[in-house]
Amino acid sequence: SYGVNATVGDIYKTTSFEVVAESDGDNETMTQEDLLSAIERAFRFIDKANATAMALQEDYDMALFVEKLNGLNASLTELSENIDPDDLEASVEGFRDIRREISQLGGLLSSVTKNVKEMKALQFTERMMRRIVDLKGRISGLGESAEVEEFRSSLDAQARKLERLWLTLNTTVPQDDLEGILNELENVTEGVDSGLDGLSGEGLTLKEM
Repeated sequence: SYGVNATVGDIYKTTSFEVVAESDGDNETMTQEDLLSAIERAFRFIDKANATAMALQEDYDMALFVEKLNGLNASLTELSENIDPDDLEASVEGFRDIRREISQLGGLLSSVTKNVKEMKALQFTERMMRRIVDLKGRISGLGESAEVEEFRSSLDAQARKLERLWLTLNTTVPQDDLEGILNELENVTEGVDSGLDGLSGEGLTLKEM
C-alpha cells in the first residue's frame, strides 16, 4: 500500500493506492485459512485505527472516519461469517475490495495524524517561546549570580532553537522530519526545566500539552 500526500499553497490532499501481484492461480492459492487470517489482521488494524481516531477526536472531527470504520468492520464480520468453501474466489474478491478501502482509510488517518502533530507542535513551540520571554523577565529580578547568568544564557540558546523550529513548522514538513522536531522540542523543554530546577523553579513539560 502506498500513501500519496500533495500540498499546493494552503491546499492539502491525500490519497492511497495498493499494488497487488497477479497470477493466473492467485485466488486458488489462497486457502480459507489464509483468508481468515487476513480478515483477522484487518480487524486488528480497524481496532487500532479506531483507537487513534478517538485520540484525535479532540482536535479533529473524526465522525465520518469512525462511521466508515464501523461500516468496514460490519462488512468484514459479514464476510467472515459467510465464507463459502465452494466459492472461495468470491470471498477473496470481496475481501480485496474491503482491504482496498481499509488501505485508503489508513492513508487518510496517517495524514490527519501528521496534521494534528504539526498543529500541536506549533502550538507548543509558541507556548514555550512565550514561557521563555516570561522567565527572562522574572529572573531579571533575581540579581546577578553565576546560576542566573547560566540560566539566562541557556534560555537565549533555547529561544534560538525554538525560532528555528517555528519557522520549520510553518513549511511542509516530511513525516521523518516531524518526528525529529518533536524530539528537539522535548530537548528544549528538558533544557528549560533543568535550568528551572537549578533555580528551584517550576517547569513546563511537553506532556502537559
